[in-house]
Amino acid sequence: MDIFKNILVSIDFKADTEEEKIQRAFDMARQDQSIALTFIYIVLEVVADPEVSVLSSEKQEKILVNDGQQSLETLVVSFHDKNSLDNEITCLVQVASKASEGIIQQVQRGNHDLLMVSTRDKSIAESMLGSTTLEIMRRCPCPIWAVKPEANERKKIMVGIHFDEKLEDRNKSLNQELLRLTAMFKRSTTEELHLVNVVNKATLETRAQNLSDMSELEAQCNDSDLNVSIEILEGDVTKVLPAYARDNSIALVMLGMLSRTGLMGFFIGNTAEKILDELDCSVVTVKPKSFVSPVRLD
Repeated sequence: MDIFKNILVSIDFKADTEEEKIQRAFDMARQDQSIALTFIYIVLEVVADPEVSVLSSEKQEKILVNDGQQSLETLVVSFHDKNSLDNEITCLVQVASKASEGIIQQVQRGNHDLLMVSTRDKSIAESMLGSTTLEIMRRCPCPIWAVKPEANERKKIMVGIHFDEKLEDRNKSLNQELLRLTAMFKRSTTEELHLVNVVNKATLETRAQNLSDMSELEAQCNDSDLNVSIEILEGDVTKVLPAYARDNSIALVMLGMLSRTGLMGFFIGNTAEKILDELDCSVVTVKPKSFVSPVRLD
């Protein structure tokens, strides 16, 4: 079975999830010594104001980069000492005009196959994911794992299954990719896999077709350690899907990001963002292999 080989971990020193995220990265690397881990911290470009500082923007950025490199290496080394891995580990500090663009550019530059990002404590002012993470989820080509510390009793993964009548394969390929990747995110404590499809109004024909397609997906899951269940729910997906995750103590939600506009880089619309805002657990988002990021390398 394929697993991720080149993981990028974005570090946000202000987030409360960094320890959990770094440990999960080391846990994944422990599966295979050939997995490379790259930790990145973005320093925002400095616009010097001579009335405030005598240092040029270049000198200020250099100081910030050096401080960031030292802090990043100190943080990562503390985990490396505890985990004793022989995997290749790299610490990068880069300057960018926007954090999201700098991270996505490194994904492209380094050909990373998984990006791990931060979540923050949810408040009235912002979503749990934060604006930077949402920007990354819109435009990053590789799978993205937004890590949130899990309660001990959470032992379940949920995969949001979506069937698009306008697509020839009803989006089966993306659903199959989500199911394939599920094995890479489960933990030793994971016991259940929930395949959940939400329809606004389910006719008997729609329910029968979706149930048939979901049964095919269920049959493809050959993990004997997991208890797999399928659910077809009716209602507003932005409310029903997060409510199901909360009510069933889901630890991780996996979602496929689709584009209805045909425009490059607009895979997450209002519907998906509302779902992400309401989830209080870790989230993995996956785009079709045909997706091309609008972010370009300099």
